[in-house]
Amino acid sequence: GSNVVIDVSDIEDTTEEHKVKDGNVLGFAHTVWNFEPLDPIGETPQTAVSFTSRVDARGNIPTTAMNFNLKKLFSAVLDLKRKVDKTQEIDAFKRLQIIEKLRSIEPKSTKE
Repeated sequence: GSNVVIDVSDIEDTTEEHKVKDGNVLGFAHTVWNFEPLDPIGETPQTAVSFTSRVDARGNIPTTAMNFNLKKLFSAVLDLKRKVDKTQEIDAFKRLQIIEKLRSIEPKSTKE
């Protein structure tokens, strides 16, 4: 398969509905998601995901406000990861592979 890229940017224009008021600052954000298909593990499909984001607040933002927003962003990313997590299925497949290998080993006699 091929990569899927989602590229999201703010628009510089503002509409009548969302005018920038005096004293406000219009920030900028650009985010790119890259989804790369990987070989499956057993029957479980695999995808590598890269997430890159650049934010220019274009003004002074208090550290506490930025930390709060970053926590919300990373929380959303972790929630997404939890929804698609297949760790248990992959672990079960790998355990079965180990069991099959152990079964194929010929027992050696301890007697000489």
